[in-house]
Amino acid sequence: MKTIKLTKKDIYRGHLILVNRQHAIHSEWKPNTETLPAIDKEQDIPLTAHAGTMLFQLLKICKAENEIIPISGYRSFREQQHIYCNSLHENGEEFTLKYVAFPGCSEHQTGLAVDVAKKKRGN
Repeated sequence: MKTIKLTKKDIYRGHLILVNRQHAIHSEWKPNTETLPAIDKEQDIPLTAHAGTMLFQLLKICKAENEIIPISGYRSFREQQHIYCNSLHENGEEFTLKYVAFPGCSEHQTGLAVDVAKKKRGN
């Protein structure tokens, strides 16, 4: 088995960025994003160009472009902090620690992660 070694600089390079509790992303780091159409035409979904292209290719290959839609993409440190704090308040610590990324530790802060949902009829 081949071993891959990464330096601290490598963590923030390319389309594979390591982000988790042990490898937080800098609070001021912001990727170059573009917007994708969302469920609600007033709210676009920011993603890196590469992530958006890969998402649309995947949906096309799966023949799901009219069934699956992006609902959440890039989040700033401040947005992730807001989500985390709201979850603590509304759902408690046990739920939040299990299901919500700590600010700086969310893949969404890279612009490479996207949440999707099944499109409702009429959208």
